[in-house]
Amino acid sequence: AGVGRGAAAGLGALQAAGGLARDISVSGAAVCAATAATNPLDVLKVRLQLASAAGGGQLGLLGTAAQVVREDGAAGLARGLGPALARAASYGGLRIGLYAPLRDWAAEGRAPTLSDKFLAGSVAGSLAAGVTNPLELAKVRQQAAGGAAGQPFARVIAQVAREEGVAALWKGTTPAMARASLLTASQCASYDESKKLWKAITGMGECFSTHLGASMISGVVATTVTAPVDVLKTRMQNGADARGFTAHAAEIAAKEGLAGFFKGWMANYTRLGPQTVLIFLCTEALRKGLGMGSM
Repeated sequence: AGVGRGAAAGLGALQAAGGLARDISVSGAAVCAATAATNPLDVLKVRLQLASAAGGGQLGLLGTAAQVVREDGAAGLARGLGPALARAASYGGLRIGLYAPLRDWAAEGRAPTLSDKFLAGSVAGSLAAGVTNPLELAKVRQQAAGGAAGQPFARVIAQVAREEGVAALWKGTTPAMARASLLTASQCASYDESKKLWKAITGMGECFSTHLGASMISGVVATTVTAPVDVLKTRMQNGADARGFTAHAAEIAAKEGLAGFFKGWMANYTRLGPQTVLIFLCTEALRKGLGMGSM
């Protein structure tokens, strides 16, 4: 009997691990698709934020896009795509894939509350960001470079480790983890809640319209909540100085005021809004196709 119970427990653990691996894999694939589609907007967001840090004039979203194409060609808008996809598969897969299991674990068998959802998103996001920060740093360095300065992301990582030390690969980890925590909590929790509200108002069930409407709302919420830490993360990861989170925040507040923490908001929303929609639509479609049920 003891052997049978042990075997059953082992089988249950394997099934749970397999289910978690499938959650992470499906989420990673969905985030990769969304990232590839929206990477040009991420390039523009980084350029806008860094132009503000340098004290240069603001060209706006379209002006910045024209400048990138003029200086680097159309390929400039794809800068950073390599590390972005590598990070999407790992970071994106972890933060979205871990959300539902953590949410259900926090709920302990009852219907998940809003606080359960925020807790699950915060833990999933911060864990994923801490593990994958070197890829995010390499992406920011690539996107910030112009003309012939761009290098393959593996070379960027090696160069940073050689010139600034291995620890520099985790530069900006504090704002990156804070942003990922806020992003995943606001994105996933607002999607969950918006989907529930959408179904209650329209009488629809789990369908494309419900997923589309809920993900559009989620994109606005996530962009606004994460804007300040996203600006700080970009400034820290692009610079070679060793100043910390607080010093950068104080500098932005002193020189640019509150508005400085929302530089590039429109570029970020133009990227994150559609990306959020694509992530959730792709995730829901893949889960349905694999018989996994909705998020």
